[in-house]
Amino acid sequence: MADIIHFPAPDSSRFVEQHAVAACRALLRPQTERLQQELQQWRNALDELDQHIGADPSFAALLSESARVRELISAAESALDAIF
Repeated sequence: MADIIHFPAPDSSRFVEQHAVAACRALLRPQTERLQQELQQWRNALDELDQHIGADPSFAALLSESARVRELISAAESALDAIF
């Protein structure tokens, strides 16, 4: 028995985890890219809205709401970036 050399067994849980993470990223990447594109579209629409708001003083109160929406967009972008 003393002649037997013990080789470390491969860590199967790490192997499975690495493949699971890779598969998850492969599935999530197209969805996160789509969401990032949608966020950019919302940001562009908000830019256009801000131009219209700025042109009419009666809508000035909407600028604070626009700023809140921008914060929400930024938070969503940060959350998507944190996935990868």
